[in-house]
Amino acid sequence: GATLAKYPEVDAMCGKGSLFALGGDGRCMLNQRQGDGGVKVFAVAAKKEDWVTKRGVDPEDLSAVRKILLEEEYKDWNPELRRLLELGDEEFWYRPLYMLPVGIEWRHHPHATLIGDSAHLMTPFAGEGVNNAMADALSLSRSIVKALKEGGKDGLGKAVEEYEQEQGPRNTESAAKTWKNLQNRFLHPDAAARFQKMVNEMIAKRK
Repeated sequence: GATLAKYPEVDAMCGKGSLFALGGDGRCMLNQRQGDGGVKVFAVAAKKEDWVTKRGVDPEDLSAVRKILLEEEYKDWNPELRRLLELGDEEFWYRPLYMLPVGIEWRHHPHATLIGDSAHLMTPFAGEGVNNAMADALSLSRSIVKALKEGGKDGLGKAVEEYEQEQGPRNTESAAKTWKNLQNRFLHPDAAARFQKMVNEMIAKRK
């Protein structure tokens, strides 16, 4: 991702919200207006983890990574979209994205459990990861408080199990939604049409 300073052409393209350019082949660009008026550009590609480093390139070297993006990954894209990659020079982050299998479970142990990313690491394409992490903490804390009130420390194992039974289905639902969005937006050949349909359905629900 890179944060752009204000450029007239960027303002015109992105307006007040977001601009999604979906290639349908594992490549996309997500451009989002920020609170300070700038635009943050996310160049997203389905690649192996070492696709940059195997070239001997430092992932934090903006000029080197930009060269790969412009000369290889996005060389056949619209010049206006490529311009977004050319302009970004204020901040840059290289961030591989990981995701645990949908519906992952673990063997219950009365003295330990998992919350947050350790329990349900997922990509950000449904916006549910941090929400579920906070829900995990709330659910587990409520179960612990309840157990301590009812039976003291001896009930903590039951509290852990109660939490796991609650968080499992909730996080599985969010992970499934995230995985579906990732497939539909970035990997499906009809990605742009599918995303447009989703947006139209969201707009229709608000009317």
